[in-house]
Amino acid sequence: MSTRRDAAEPRPEPAVRPGHDAEGPVPGQVPPAGPDAATATPASPAHSFARVAVTADAGPDSRAQEDLEAERPAQPEPATPRRDFVFIMGKDRAPTARNRTPEQFYTAAEHFYRARRPTATFVTDLRTLADLLSWVAVNVKEPIGNLVIVSHANEDGTLSFALNPGDSDGRTSAAELRAALHPAGGQQPLADVRGVVDSRTSISIKGCDLGRTQAMVELVDEAFGGAGTVTAPTHEQVYSFRQRRGGAKDPKGSPAVHESFSGPMFQRPGHRLFTTAELRPQVDALYGHLPDARRADLTARLAARDRRSEAQAGKDGLRGQQGQRVFRLAYSEVVRDPASPEEAQQLYRAPFREGRFRANAVSVQRELADGVLHFTVTVTGTAAGPDGKRQPDTRQYVEEHSDDEQLLGKLRSQLGNPERYSWRVDETHRTDGTTLRRAVAVRVVAYLHHGSLDRSATEPFIRPESDPAFFATSTYEAPDGP
Repeated sequence: MSTRRDAAEPRPEPAVRPGHDAEGPVPGQVPPAGPDAATATPASPAHSFARVAVTADAGPDSRAQEDLEAERPAQPEPATPRRDFVFIMGKDRAPTARNRTPEQFYTAAEHFYRARRPTATFVTDLRTLADLLSWVAVNVKEPIGNLVIVSHANEDGTLSFALNPGDSDGRTSAAELRAALHPAGGQQPLADVRGVVDSRTSISIKGCDLGRTQAMVELVDEAFGGAGTVTAPTHEQVYSFRQRRGGAKDPKGSPAVHESFSGPMFQRPGHRLFTTAELRPQVDALYGHLPDARRADLTARLAARDRRSEAQAGKDGLRGQQGQRVFRLAYSEVVRDPASPEEAQQLYRAPFREGRFRANAVSVQRELADGVLHFTVTVTGTAAGPDGKRQPDTRQYVEEHSDDEQLLGKLRSQLGNPERYSWRVDETHRTDGTTLRRAVAVRVVAYLHHGSLDRSATEPFIRPESDPAFFATSTYEAPDGP
C-alpha cells in the first residue's frame, strides 16, 4: 500500500513565476499588486460562488438581494498564508589577487529571492542536508508553502553541500543519500519533517543540471517525507547581477539580478558522436527563442570535438567542456591468470622458491558458482626432493573474484546516472601472468559549459518549473505507515 497524491487535488501556483525579472519589493517595502506579488502560498485554494442579479422591477415574487445572499453557503474564512523558506547552502569565495571577480552565485541568488519573496524566512548558515532537515523539524510548526534550496550541483546528481557534519568531501551524491535513507542496519539518521511537508509543499532545488539525474530528485523527495513535490533544473542555474532590459534596477536602486539558464547539453550511451543533423532538431525544439543564426552556431559548437586533453577532461569532467567527447569510466579487478609456464614462474616466484619448483605446464579453470567466479590455476612441473633429485610436482592455487554482474554493479553503485551509459565487461591479459577485468561505462556528451542561452544581454532565458524539458519533477510515493 502507498499514499498517492490526488492528481485532481488543486495545487497553488508558485508564488514567483520563473522567467520574470527581479522587480519585486525588497524587505521593508509594501509588495506591489499582481500575480508576482504574493510571497506565501495559500493553505487551500480560494472558492467563489455564482452571484444572481436581481433588479428592482423583477416582480412581486422576486426576493431581495439580501435574502438570496443569506441562503448562499457561508464562505470560508481566509486561510492563514503558508510560510516560505529559502536555504542558501553555500558562500561565494572572496576576491583574491588571482581572481578579483569571483563568481557571485550565492550572493546574487539571495538578493534575487529577498526581492521576490520578502516575507520568506532565509537560512544562510547551514551546510549539510542533515542540518537543514533538523532545522525544519525544530523550527517549523505549520505546513510549508515553498521551500527553496540554492546550491551548486552537477548533472550526475551531486549537490555541493555535505550530507552530514561527518561528510568530509562536502558533497551529497545519490549513492550517499540512498545509503542514508536505507541504512544496512538501524534507523536512518535524517530528521523526520513529514509533519510540515504535505501535498501542497513545493521544494525547489536551484542547482545546475541536477534535474538530469531523476534518481536524485526522487531521493530528495524521499528525504523530505515524500508528500511534497521536488523540482530541479536540467540546465545550468544562473543568478547574476546585470542590467535588465531598459536599464531597470530594483526598487532601492541596487543592481538587478537575473535568473537564467545556460549550458546546453545533449548526451547518449555509447561512443557514437553526434552529427549536426542529429543535434539541430533538438536545438531548435529547446531554444526556439533564439534567432536561426544563433541556433546554427550552437549546433556547430556542440558538434565540434572538445579540445581538452584526455588527462584534463579526466580531471575536470564536464567543467570547461566546449563541444563533444566520449567519456569512459571503469572499475577493475586483477586476476592471477597465467597463460604459460613462464608467466606462472614469474607470477608465483615466491612460493616456487620452496623446492625450487620449475613450471612445465599451466591450466586455468573458471567456474561460476553462487555469483562468485572461481579461478583454479594448476601448474605442473618438477621440484627438488629431499635427496636433491628433481621429481614431478603439481601446485594449485584457487582465487575468488566478482562475476560480470558483480563487477558492473560495483561501478554502477558509484554513479547517480547509470542509465546514461552503455555497459560492458572486458578483459586484458598482461605478460606478468595477470588479467585485468574491467567494468566499463561509456557515454557521449555534447556540452557548452556556461554557454549562454540568453536572447540578448538584457533578455535572460528562463522557463517555468512546469516545463518538463527544463525541470525534472519528483514522482516518489511514500509507503504507508509511520
